[in-house]
Amino acid sequence: PPARLRKTLLGFVPAESPFYAFHPASRLVMFLFFGIVPIFIDMPEVNALLIVCALALLIWGRVRLGQLKKYLPVIITVAIFMFTVVLLAPGNKPEHHALHLGSFTVYYEPTFFTFASYVRLIAMLFGTIMYFSTNRERDLLIALRWFRLPFIASYVVGLSVRSASMFMEDFRTIREAEQARG
Repeated sequence: PPARLRKTLLGFVPAESPFYAFHPASRLVMFLFFGIVPIFIDMPEVNALLIVCALALLIWGRVRLGQLKKYLPVIITVAIFMFTVVLLAPGNKPEHHALHLGSFTVYYEPTFFTFASYVRLIAMLFGTIMYFSTNRERDLLIALRWFRLPFIASYVVGLSVRSASMFMEDFRTIREAEQARG
């Protein structure tokens, strides 16, 4: 018989996913680690390692990686925007090491900073995708209440997550209708 699926905020995951062996509060702490820690890390190697860990956890949690392709336009658009800014407004500090590429002057330091910031942002994105691909709205509310967050704060967070979930469901329905019409 086919495995039962649980609806999460970003899709479906098998009900026997290893993530469900952990309390919702533990999963929220994992999200805070993968979603917030990259902000404080300037080394792209460490953030790339966090991305690999998030992907490994997604595989371990039996999340279909095919779902990740819908985030590819965001990943590419952010890269184009960030690196275009470096090309169009590179700065002109004399202590920066310059590389001349045709009519563009690229400075090493701003380019490296942009690359490090981009990898940091993608690490945060994958941490967020990991959490919301493996948890339901209910799990988030249980975790917030377990941490004794005041009711009004957990209520606001719950409404925000629920409205985002409803928006995504409506968007999915509209896309399917558009595809059915050709």
